[in-house]
Amino acid sequence: MHGSSRWLVLRPDETLNILFPSSTNSVLTGGIAYTKGKFLVELAGEYLFGVERNVAAAAHNMPGSHYMDVAAGSIGIGYYF
Repeated sequence: MHGSSRWLVLRPDETLNILFPSSTNSVLTGGIAYTKGKFLVELAGEYLFGVERNVAAAAHNMPGSHYMDVAAGSIGIGYYF
């Protein structure tokens, strides 16, 4: 297989279901940390830009148009002993 077509083998339409969703995404991530004395504060975030995927009907799948964007963030607070 050539180029990006090899990824299609890893996520066949025939097995797509609600327990094992799959999507193709481009990801943007970032983070920052601040330390003052023995305290640490960390902020991070990511956004996954989804691409629409059209799935044909098969015996055990979820046919239709599938699309998923994901936004996630985190805050960490630490103290050095």
